[in-house]
Amino acid sequence: MGISIRWIEGGRHATAADEVRAIAAAEEALRAAGVSALDAAEAHEYSCRHASPGVDRALERLAEAWETATSAANVAATQGWHNPSGGAVELVAWRR
Repeated sequence: MGISIRWIEGGRHATAADEVRAIAAAEEALRAAGVSALDAAEAHEYSCRHASPGVDRALERLAEAWETATSAANVAATQGWHNPSGGAVELVAWRR
């Protein structure tokens, strides 16, 4: 399993180092939460479409881990930029 990023905004200004930092930050956030990227991504997708808040705490925990990882990636991706709010990424989890 792995993670890649898709630039939502600011990608034309991004370097390979920005992408490496973003992926590393997301992986670290998921590792700290003790969850896999694929499980968290699938839970997030499911909860956005179907879940009712408070029904399945394990599912919510996975989805929250994905949101935390996405936030970490966004901060890391634009680290050192003149306008750090000028970029945003979306995480993509995949199987190898």
